Amino acid sequence: MKNNKKRASYLISVEEGDHEEPVNKKSRSLESCSTSASSTTMQQVVLPRDLIINEILTRVSLQLLVCQCRLVCKDWRRLTYDSNFILTHSQRTPTISGYLLWMVGERDQIYKFVSFVNHDDQSPQPIPPPPPPLDLDFLPLTPEEKLSGIVSSSSPHGLFLCSVSSRISFQTSFYVCKPATREWRKIPSPRDTNDLETLKISIVVLSQKQQQQQSDPLHYKIIRLGTTTRRCSDDEMINAKFRYSINYCYNLDCEIFDSNNWEWKTLNSSVGSNDHHDEQLQLLLPSCFNSTTATSDPGVLVHGAVHWLSFNECEICALNINNGNWKIIALPRDEQLRNEMHDYVSRDHGADYIYAHQMRLVECEGELGLLYLGFNKRLTLELWVLKYYSHYHWNVINDVETIWNKIYLIDLGPGYGKISRLDLNCSVLQLYTKDIVLMKIEDEVIWYNHKTGIRTLAYKIPSGYWIQNVHPIHSDLLPCNM
Repeated sequence: MKNNKKRASYLISVEEGDHEEPVNKKSRSLESCSTSASSTTMQQVVLPRDLIINEILTRVSLQLLVCQCRLVCKDWRRLTYDSNFILTHSQRTPTISGYLLWMVGERDQIYKFVSFVNHDDQSPQPIPPPPPPLDLDFLPLTPEEKLSGIVSSSSPHGLFLCSVSSRISFQTSFYVCKPATREWRKIPSPRDTNDLETLKISIVVLSQKQQQQQSDPLHYKIIRLGTTTRRCSDDEMINAKFRYSINYCYNLDCEIFDSNNWEWKTLNSSVGSNDHHDEQLQLLLPSCFNSTTATSDPGVLVHGAVHWLSFNECEICALNINNGNWKIIALPRDEQLRNEMHDYVSRDHGADYIYAHQMRLVECEGELGLLYLGFNKRLTLELWVLKYYSHYHWNVINDVETIWNKIYLIDLGPGYGKISRLDLNCSVLQLYTKDIVLMKIEDEVIWYNHKTGIRTLAYKIPSGYWIQNVHPIHSDLLPCNM
């Protein structure tokens, strides 16, 4: 018995909350082993749930929290997405959590990092000092070069992909960097940089598991979607939806850079050339993208796929980063999300009323979400989350009815001034948590808490500048091997 006590180990379990089976075989075997041996060599210690959440999980590293703790059970997953938990975790760990605003003026561009951590006066935790200035001035640019594009990843590593244009050679260079540690590395330029018009570009970190050694290389991929023109077929000439110009249509090409082999590869000669692709999908995919959409929109990474909102806001296009397959997902249809996909003017009682809307794809607690901002005499804000993601198949036109769950519908009150175009005066920028939305109202960037109705000023945009894009930064402060 004495030896048994020396060999005894302790099992930490949650006292209450929703439980589910562990997500890997190793966890299952450990659980069965502990159960069978509990009567002889194991002693079970039950820690209070509040102690686990408030004192243990709020102090683990960001990578461990995202990549492991959220996979333990539904209760942990739900709680670690809570606004108060994220705030406390950011204060107790060496973590940077916020957004980098990229603003452009007539002659130059500026950057501003905003974080909710330094704006919450009701937090019981001491507010940490402001983080060091986050910018991209550390990139080795020559006087002839300027930053032409920024794309951020959604991983806890906080990687950015930056494109740099030369005013002399007219060539584009690419850098991968981590603003939190000011690390950077130049990567090879893709083929046909000047011949292929870039529509979308994204960076995805694949090595999500805890690295065994700090020197382990970080595995990431860069996805570049572009178009090349071609002569339209007879079928495409009939349907103007797929027409690029009078006689020309465009192919959607995909190139992927893999950091493991340090080279670009073309996914296919053109998207849809795979024999398993449906013919309708082959025609529909190019129409999802258009040169008028923002190139710097990195898309939303959930379930191993990058998702983009189509330029006409009729569907969502998703690319599986592992096998290169595509799927198209329909947007929610509701009385509030009406079929009109463009601004229109209605004349009631002799007055002009403008109905406008804005949609933005977001990640909501690990699922695909949609923020919808509408204006029809009053501003309304909606959050939708897609259910049953695995039901929508790859490489086919999905005939399964999409199911979107409306999380909330909020009346933001009357419009701010005379709104002639919604995106100029009010817009949704990002979803920080399910409860907190980063918004722009006139010349102010605010944090809006839909539960409390409190609007907290994050930043006042200088006169003469406008927001080009908003890049999330949820990063640790550890150097990474790029």
